[in-house]
Amino acid sequence: MDLSPSHNAFSRLFLNSSAGLLIGLAAAMCLANCDNGGFTQPHDPVFGLSMSAFFWLVSLIEVTVGLMCLSRASEALKLFFVLWLAIAGVVYYMLALRHDQIELSMYLGNLADAFYLTPRLVYLGLNCIIVYLLTGSSAALFLVAAQSRANSKMERAAPTL
Repeated sequence: MDLSPSHNAFSRLFLNSSAGLLIGLAAAMCLANCDNGGFTQPHDPVFGLSMSAFFWLVSLIEVTVGLMCLSRASEALKLFFVLWLAIAGVVYYMLALRHDQIELSMYLGNLADAFYLTPRLVYLGLNCIIVYLLTGSSAALFLVAAQSRANSKMERAAPTL
């Protein structure tokens, strides 16, 4: 699929920044797991996994999607997986808030402690990342779809020889 130069540049910039964010976040979660000091971990409110196990699982998913963003797969497929991950994050937050009436920031203690941040700041940062991934992938997919429609209209309008 041929994207116009501006669409292609936006998509490439978004995918590269998403890859960096996701791989960096996964590395931060892994460091937090290694730095937990053997303390008893709370269990996540949705799946009941220890936060350590949950962080390992989420880190694996983030690295996979991050590396996919850097791969030679189609732009639409890479953007779809980023959008899927962002939507999964939103759904998880909604389920967690429904199951547990306390703030989710308490579950981020290890991640906050590993980097000498407050859990509220980590929670805000994660929310900002999810919003960035959600809006960026949606906008880029919209541009890819619009370009695809424009290309198909041009092919239909082109005279056949």
